[in-house]
Amino acid sequence: MIEKQKEARMKMPMEDQEEIDQRQMAAARSFCASPDPALQFVFAMFALMSWLSILVKLQPDAMMVMGFLQLSFGIAAFTGSRMNLKRMDPHGNINLILSVVLGFAGGLTQIARAFVMAGHMEASFHSWIYSVILLAGGLYMLCFLPLMNKAPAYIWFEHLFVCCGFVLMGLSDILQIPAFKMAAAWLLFTFALLALYQGISEMYVCYGRTIPQGPSMPFGKD
Repeated sequence: MIEKQKEARMKMPMEDQEEIDQRQMAAARSFCASPDPALQFVFAMFALMSWLSILVKLQPDAMMVMGFLQLSFGIAAFTGSRMNLKRMDPHGNINLILSVVLGFAGGLTQIARAFVMAGHMEASFHSWIYSVILLAGGLYMLCFLPLMNKAPAYIWFEHLFVCCGFVLMGLSDILQIPAFKMAAAWLLFTFALLALYQGISEMYVCYGRTIPQGPSMPFGKD
């Protein structure tokens, strides 16, 4: 059978064969690999920068650099999220929300805060504006938690920690409760570690290999 196929391929006109090869190459180019390993790294960096900004009192120059870093990471996260949506991956919606909340909104807020602290803007800084976005984003994404009941337990808690971190960060500025912000910092730090592990896991899957994922949530089993 294989020999007959080879003979038919040899007898095929050169133009037809070139057309088939071009279609195969176009199909290969149109295949979109998963951006999830890169996205998990980007989101982990977002969380670590937020963690550091809470634990360390940043000067205006360092705050400015962090703001531009968040914007650059936001562009990368936004691009990866669009790729996921084109791949019909519904999780791309959550990635898109994170890219907006942590990347664009967070980066612009840090830059504005740095300008005010450096005295380049004669205005007071209202941190509650970004806090409302954090609070709304955290509560909104918390509604998606039941959809992850069949995921490994560490992914379920990863999503829970980032949502709770957003909510506590938002409430800390709105209600002026510093303890909430410190708790949010360590929740985001834990999220970053879990996100890095998930990114490594997804990279191994791209190469047809796996690493331990741990137990699944007990209430997610059929």
